[in-house]
Amino acid sequence: MTLLLRELEVEGFRVFRDPFKIKINEGLTVISGPVGSGKSSIISAIEYALYGTDANIDKKLYTRRDLVNDSSETARVSLLVEAEGEGLYKFERIITKSGKEKAILVLPSGETIQGAEAIKGLVEELTGLDFFEFSRSVAVSYVSLFLLAYGGPSARSNVIDRLLGIESVKELASSLSIKLFENKLNEIDSQIESIRELFGGETYETSGQEEYTVVKKELEGLKAEKEKLENEKKKLEPYAEKYQQIEQQIKGGEGALKVLEEQLKKGVLSMEEITEALIQVQEKLLSIAEKLQVPDSTRKKIENIEIGGKNLENVFGELEAAYSELTNIYYEKYEALKEQEAHLKELHGRLRAIEENLVNFERDVDNYEKAERIVEELKNKYGDEKELHQKIQELSRELDELQRASQMERYALVLKRHVAEKVAKNGEADCPVCGSKVTSEFLEKAKLDVSQGSKKMRDIEEKIRQLEERIKELKSALEDLRTYNLVIISLQDRYDTYHEMLDQKQQIEEELETENMEFQKAKAALEDIEVELKQARNELSRLRKEYAKIPLVNQAYEIKSNLSKLQANLSELKPYWEKYRELEEKIRELDSRINEKTQRLSFLEEKSEEIKRTMDKLEELRLERERIARMAQNISRIKGILINVHSELRKNKIHELNNTMNKLVKTMYPYTDIEEVRVRIRTPPKAEDRQPQKKYSTYVIEAKTSGNWLPFTSRMSDGQKTIIFLALVLGISMLTNKKVGFVILDEPLPNVDTQIKISFLKNILPSLGLRQAIITTQAEDIAEKLEGVTLVKLKR
Repeated sequence: MTLLLRELEVEGFRVFRDPFKIKINEGLTVISGPVGSGKSSIISAIEYALYGTDANIDKKLYTRRDLVNDSSETARVSLLVEAEGEGLYKFERIITKSGKEKAILVLPSGETIQGAEAIKGLVEELTGLDFFEFSRSVAVSYVSLFLLAYGGPSARSNVIDRLLGIESVKELASSLSIKLFENKLNEIDSQIESIRELFGGETYETSGQEEYTVVKKELEGLKAEKEKLENEKKKLEPYAEKYQQIEQQIKGGEGALKVLEEQLKKGVLSMEEITEALIQVQEKLLSIAEKLQVPDSTRKKIENIEIGGKNLENVFGELEAAYSELTNIYYEKYEALKEQEAHLKELHGRLRAIEENLVNFERDVDNYEKAERIVEELKNKYGDEKELHQKIQELSRELDELQRASQMERYALVLKRHVAEKVAKNGEADCPVCGSKVTSEFLEKAKLDVSQGSKKMRDIEEKIRQLEERIKELKSALEDLRTYNLVIISLQDRYDTYHEMLDQKQQIEEELETENMEFQKAKAALEDIEVELKQARNELSRLRKEYAKIPLVNQAYEIKSNLSKLQANLSELKPYWEKYRELEEKIRELDSRINEKTQRLSFLEEKSEEIKRTMDKLEELRLERERIARMAQNISRIKGILINVHSELRKNKIHELNNTMNKLVKTMYPYTDIEEVRVRIRTPPKAEDRQPQKKYSTYVIEAKTSGNWLPFTSRMSDGQKTIIFLALVLGISMLTNKKVGFVILDEPLPNVDTQIKISFLKNILPSLGLRQAIITTQAEDIAEKLEGVTLVKLKR
């Protein structure tokens, strides 16, 4: 099965903004045009349609989004490919400026496949090539020839390896870097040396173990000493507890005594003084009862309290009960006063509401009073509506008569002027009213009549103007009178309501004044009573405290006596207590030393473990170093083997390649100065025979001229170089297994003469054994001279 190209269509792709289509026939298709006309874009479109990429994208010179024309939002490429024996395959790809792509493949059966990945596998199966192989054996660009012709030996060898498909062996060998292993070995050696310097071998471990034994023995001795002291302390614990209990009792007794002495500091009243003060409290309560206007039963209850000759505790209770009853009555009066105050607040609220409403009514009241005043002024000046209406009718009738008289006078004046003008012109005229003849004698009389008539007209017009102004004035007055009467009627209710609210406001203000005076008087009286109640309560409280002090004197004496006994007991227990505290202090010191020794033991144990881990790490590093050293040797040996394999692959490839190159040169090159060409392998000498090869071989390209083989040098012309390396590239293409029956060459011969170009174009297809060739060139004049060539001319 052979693949052939049949049709390409692009739109919005690279330089092609508008739709562009070309048919691709069998034989040679030459695409010509100036720089920037789109020759390379056509080859790019073929590559993109098949593989979804092109040579420049593959080399990362630009991205897929750069395929879209600057003036377009999307690019579309459609390619028809014929597989002989099967039919047409249609490849279509669409890409947007945002980078979104859509790929469609229509099979000869009409079935559709979508998605770049699915299409990629089918393309590689149809062509037998992936994109890299396609770009080196089918779509050959001038860049490959340039690198071969003008690159150094190493760069040229790399390009030839890539074209031959053996560059992966060299890449694998180059990836095996011995330097990485050497760096790793140096890093391990540095770690080993650092560890040895830090710990100094095994001496530190031995000295640490000796210190661990000494510290452990000291710790055991301290724990034994602590146990002995704790046994002694345990025997003294009952004495220490008793000592602390007595100490607390003494502290509590001293505190209570201090409180009593503080209470007794100002002295204690006698029973007689307390009794006299209670009688005064009774009198004050009676005074409060009178002011509160309490019931007689309450007043008599206070009067009947007998203070002298009774237990004062009962007297305090009766007086406090009387105080509570008077306080309750006070709060009843106070609640009544609060109700009165609430009523006052209600009246104030009503007054504020009325005042706010009055403010809302004030504008309407002002308008009402203004309307009344204006109506009164209009009536005084013009009369009421009926009188105004009659006056306007009378003046209107008078105006009509004057206007008729003015019209008649105007007609007469016009007639006399008309007749006078005809008489002045013709000497005579017929009167348009009576038909009699009017002569020149009429002119003097007509002039006098016209003069008098004009004066009369002015008088009439002045009277008309005065009448019109008077009528206008009366009509305006009538309109104002009616308008303000309507205002009075519309605002009458609000005006009456306003005055009603004024009356309510006055009533509330008078009520507020009266009740507020009563409230303030009652409030002042209650405030006085509140002060007297507080005085009575404070006096009762003071007298109770004074009464309570009488038994405190005996209580203070008892506390002092008890404190003396406790102090004696405390003195007896003090030696035991001091011994107990001494043991506690020694045990605390031992705990501190035990803790220090324990921490030191823990540190020594951790350090011992750290040394062990370090020694283990040292052993691991030693084993790792041995392993990496072995790997480095193996990698170095493998790298040498790969270099030798690479050199052998080069030798195996070039024999057949040399035969193919010479056939192509003889076919395409019309001159005899190049007798033969060949590619030879130059292998660098080994450092030692038993060492693996460390340097890569290179390709040496030679040309035979005048019977002598000469190395390829810059002394050859650019055209000769191009022919030799074009033969090399096409020879490699012919050796590649593929299913395509076409080749694509982008500007293959930019620097050769016309004779070479003609020879090349005539012989390219027979030489390669292909059925289609697509070649881009700027030399369209040469293509026009050849037969059987399809020429596609492009413009910028």
